[in-house]
Amino acid sequence: MLPEVLKSAFCGCYTGKASDLSSDAGAVWSTVQRVLRRAEDHLATLEASFEPIKDKAVPERIPMRQKIDEYTAAVRDLRAALASW
Repeated sequence: MLPEVLKSAFCGCYTGKASDLSSDAGAVWSTVQRVLRRAEDHLATLEASFEPIKDKAVPERIPMRQKIDEYTAAVRDLRAALASW
């Protein structure tokens, strides 16, 4: 779903080229790439925090695993959307 949302919000709505940072399209493209980098960084932080508790019976384990799965899906979808442009 994310790739479709990004395409409908991005394609044809902004002037200029994605490679031109001085254009509206370039500014949006830069923002999308920044969001991807931040999501990847946050995912790495979550995974590092999860590592010590992954095999322990602690209440934080299940919600943290769910959050990791959500971020993994978001990063995967965002990468796919960027690759298709």
